[in-house]
Order: sequence, then C-alpha cells, then structure tokens
Amino acid sequence: MLQTFRDLGMGKSHLQESIIAEANCIADSFINFNGQPFDPSPFLFSGAGNVIGSLCFGKRFEYEDPSFRRILAGLGQANVFKAHVQPLQSYPWLRFLPGRYRKLWHTVKDTSQYLLLFLRNIIEEHRKNYQETKTRDYIDAFFHRQREAGTTSTEVFQESSGIFHRGN
Repeated sequence: MLQTFRDLGMGKSHLQESIIAEANCIADSFINFNGQPFDPSPFLFSGAGNVIGSLCFGKRFEYEDPSFRRILAGLGQANVFKAHVQPLQSYPWLRFLPGRYRKLWHTVKDTSQYLLLFLRNIIEEHRKNYQETKTRDYIDAFFHRQREAGTTSTEVFQESSGIFHRGN
C-alpha cells in the first residue's frame, strides 16, 4: 500500500501541489468572510477530505457539493457514535429500544449505506473509464493490482460492504 501511495505522488511535488491548491481554496473561502468571525472547521474538514479524496478518487469536490457535505457530516456523526459504542457493544439489544441509542444506530446505519452507495458509484465510474497505462488514483492502482494478479473480482469490496449490512 505504501508503494501505491508513492506511485500516486506521496513524497513528490504532485501531492504537494494538490495540498497547496487545496490550501488556496481554503484561504479563498476565509477571505469571503471579509474579516467577520466564522467557524473555520467545515472548510478545514472539507480541505482535508479533498486531499484524501484526490488520492483515493482522483477528484476534488466543491465545498457546497451536497454528496460531499453529507459524507463529511456522516464522518462527524461516526465520531459521536464512537463515543457511545461501549453500551451498544455490551448490550446490542439497546439498538432496538426507543431512545438515543436506537436513533444513533439508525443514523450510523443510514450514513454507512449512503457512503457505500457513494463509493460503489465512484468505483463503477472508474471501472468504465479504466486505462491500464494510467494511474489516476488509489482505485486505479487497485485495478492495476487486480489485473497483475489475474483477477477482476470485486471480492474485497464486497467483503467490506458486508460490514455495513450486518446487524440490521
């Protein structure tokens, strides 16, 4: 995996340029507030998400993109879920009782399913536009490794997607 990230630009000027470009987008967003107080967190989270997204998906999302915003919000909710996971692990039946654990469970489940659909769409788009001679991002690198191994199976993705469907 480390070699794949090196192939995608880690430690090279390509990745550095991507980070600098995203930093400029964040700075431009800050300038739009004309010196007025504001919460920088959404812009910083979006910027970090875009740098990671450019490595994994080969594209940058606009900060106002509804899909991107929903995914970032879901990741924030995952942090809330982590803070409350111990009672659910000890007493899994709590997710079936009315109250905050049931609501939290359904929120995480819905967010996970949305994220899974989002990833499936991106992977399918990559599969359609795949070029053996070009590595745009981590997904393409995965396809390259599959071809080298002599398989085009989506078994790895299917196994990871099963995690989201267990315990419904």
